[in-house]
Amino acid sequence: MADDNYTVGSIERETVYAAMSIIGIDREATDAYLFLLQEGSSPVERIPIAPHRKMRVLQLLVSKGLVTASRGGQYTARDAELVLRATVDEFTRNARLIEKAIAELELTGRSSRTRSLNTSEEFYQWETRLVRRTVASICALTVRLKLLWLMREELREQIESAGIDVRIIGDIHTQETFDRAVALEDAGAEVRHNPAANEMLRFVLFDKNSVLFGFRNPSDPARHIGAWIRSEPFVEPLLMQFESVWSKAEPPEVWRKFEFNSP
Repeated sequence: MADDNYTVGSIERETVYAAMSIIGIDREATDAYLFLLQEGSSPVERIPIAPHRKMRVLQLLVSKGLVTASRGGQYTARDAELVLRATVDEFTRNARLIEKAIAELELTGRSSRTRSLNTSEEFYQWETRLVRRTVASICALTVRLKLLWLMREELREQIESAGIDVRIIGDIHTQETFDRAVALEDAGAEVRHNPAANEMLRFVLFDKNSVLFGFRNPSDPARHIGAWIRSEPFVEPLLMQFESVWSKAEPPEVWRKFEFNSP
């Protein structure tokens, strides 16, 4: 531009240049916009841009909605906030979409990954997504069966739609745990009883390549927090432990005969 010292009030030009570059406006076009912003309507002849670049710059500004052109050849700058605010809103929406895509892609592939689930909301949201992304099998070692019982409808849907195999070990020692076991079996899972589960770490294995650990939330013991790890070498010994406990556990034809005294 002809006058490199041209300013609008005390505007920080470098800040404006940087912001405009994000939406595809170069420095020369930004200078033209700032000129029109100060001058108001101006004929093309007065806009201080090299003649051979003038139409390119003005067409760019018009295409971005920053400048309007009248039939009389007058160019007028629009309020920047009207245009840039819409851009900010679009970037915000896109940022949310990218964050969602990152979370989805985190569940894809076989590379090692870890995620801490420090709130119950995070834990159950992640568990739901893991169940819905399972393609072959789920193996769970629990005590009160609650980890999977809370997901029984998601399990039912995945068993019916994808035909996944779901095996669950728990300690069926109360009417409550008995009812949970029945509900899980009704959803299509196979449940076995083994009191040894009380002495073991609770975990859920997904497709033999990732594990979800569940712990009672200290601030709300009725709910869970935990951690998720995807690593086949890490999961392998957990799967061996599960199979060992499973082989010694009592099948439904045994535990369904259990009776519990009413409180």
